[in-house]
Amino acid sequence: MLCGKPYLLESYRNLEDKKYLLKCALACHDGNVINAVIGFLRNSLNKSLFQSTLLEVGGAEQYISYLLQVEEVAEAEDIVSMIGKSDDAAMTRYRFVNAVTQIDNKIQLLKNCRSSHFDLDLNLASDAIHLKNQVDLLQIQQIIEKADVELEAQGRHPIMRVHKRKGTLPDQSMMTTLYYCCLYHYDNEASQFCSPKYLIQRFQLSEAQLQWTAIKTLARLKRWQQLEQLLTGKKWYGGSTKSTVIGFHNVVKLLAHAKATPDIISSYCALIPVEEERLRIAKKFKCTPAIVETLIAMKDRAQLLQLKSTLLPGSLELQKANAALKNSSIKWRT
Repeated sequence: MLCGKPYLLESYRNLEDKKYLLKCALACHDGNVINAVIGFLRNSLNKSLFQSTLLEVGGAEQYISYLLQVEEVAEAEDIVSMIGKSDDAAMTRYRFVNAVTQIDNKIQLLKNCRSSHFDLDLNLASDAIHLKNQVDLLQIQQIIEKADVELEAQGRHPIMRVHKRKGTLPDQSMMTTLYYCCLYHYDNEASQFCSPKYLIQRFQLSEAQLQWTAIKTLARLKRWQQLEQLLTGKKWYGGSTKSTVIGFHNVVKLLAHAKATPDIISSYCALIPVEEERLRIAKKFKCTPAIVETLIAMKDRAQLLQLKSTLLPGSLELQKANAALKNSSIKWRT
């Protein structure tokens, strides 16, 4: 068999001979030989005897891999359960179901998978919750998709007219769905499936996930007022302050990626608390207004003079730099 020559396995008739044949095949470490022998045993033994032979001699893992390749998932589950790995059997079924592309079929198969495998094992309780969330997300995506296809076809959604939808929403990831809803439905009421607020509440997404996604979409749409509202919170003693759970250095990075104007980027760069970090980020994204402001705040006369020589004549940045250099009240670093 290893040499590729013709062979006949039917001469191995009794059970002990067949077990010996399987041992020899496993000792060869050749996948084709092992699969051929296991196939012979499968065809020549009843199911229970075949499975017990695999459990006693070995080859179950190799057989499971083969079954998954040919999509005989039910048999693979039986073998996995037989060797005492019910959690592996559940995941075997889930991987197969998750590869289904027809959404209605996928939803039903996921429900069946959960009830037949995950709900029955307390060790898989958290996975069962994830499975329920996946089904719920698919159903929500279907509802949003149906409504948005109609809106797009009728030309009644102003953002969709400028930023065309790409592909379909069902079966996209949670974060892709959140991005989609922030882009097209940011202002919708929290009670609506398409609202980002609804997704945050229903799937218990974090504030960081919301801010990362909302900042990207609001910057893409140039909706600066709403971006400011997103990052503005109330102080304990009254008034308001800007804050973010992702760090203002990441806010600046997202704004720069969206090609926000220098004054917008500078306004958020100024909120980076550590001056050295603020200067590094401002230089990285070539935000000249923020560089000037930070060098003045750091009282770094040498760097400010060096920067001044590169500034455009008559620019606001040059005016600020000159005013600071002429200000005798500033105690520059030596």
